[in-house]
Amino acid sequence: MSVLEIERLVVHRGQQAVLQNVTLRLERPGLYGLIGPNGGGKSTLLSVICGLLPASAGRVEVLEETPRRAAPRLALVPQAATFDRAFPVTLQGLVETALLGPRLFSRPMAGAGKRIADAMAKTGISDLADRPLSALSGGGVAARFDCARAGRGARIAASGRTDRQR
Repeated sequence: MSVLEIERLVVHRGQQAVLQNVTLRLERPGLYGLIGPNGGGKSTLLSVICGLLPASAGRVEVLEETPRRAAPRLALVPQAATFDRAFPVTLQGLVETALLGPRLFSRPMAGAGKRIADAMAKTGISDLADRPLSALSGGGVAARFDCARAGRGARIAASGRTDRQR
């Protein structure tokens, strides 16, 4: 089973081609880096892989499925997560929403509490679970929250810049 297969990918933003003739194949799961200049199309490529942007031409398969079908098993950590720190929610509530998605008027999924606790433990934020967002400092908590959010059972987690602290 190949993890990622891209053949002759072309992506347009408006009239401009931002990716042209991209071909890539990853045979095994692993930790991979995508390096390139600003404006080189890294975020665009990751957005296509995660099913957030359509390809204009070419073929993309993720875990042997289309990106849209594979999307529930993928996670994309954006370059800068934005959320209203004044919103009256605890860090655990925010991680729960990120891991499980909005589930208004529905029953919690089996094992949801364990998944949330595991994600928070793996990223070192368990001790902050009951604190409101407004009481937390930004930097390290935001980065670890992104990791907890991406850890929702994802097979592929992608990130933008890692050279700055938030």
